[in-house]
Amino acid sequence: MREMVMRMKSGKEMHFSCKEYQIETLKATGELVGFSFTDGIGECPIYFNIKDVESISVISKGKG
Repeated sequence: MREMVMRMKSGKEMHFSCKEYQIETLKATGELVGFSFTDGIGECPIYFNIKDVESISVISKGKG
């Protein structure tokens, strides 16, 4: 499972885990144009306007 944090431009954050995710961006600008995930657990967004998303973070728990 991947731990995710989706931060909205309003300041609201949603913390959830998912099995898989896909992020689509425009190559020229890096602008977010799509985000989807499967098997979510936690504060999973059911519907959101992609233009309201400020950032999506993947929390990595590495060794050490």
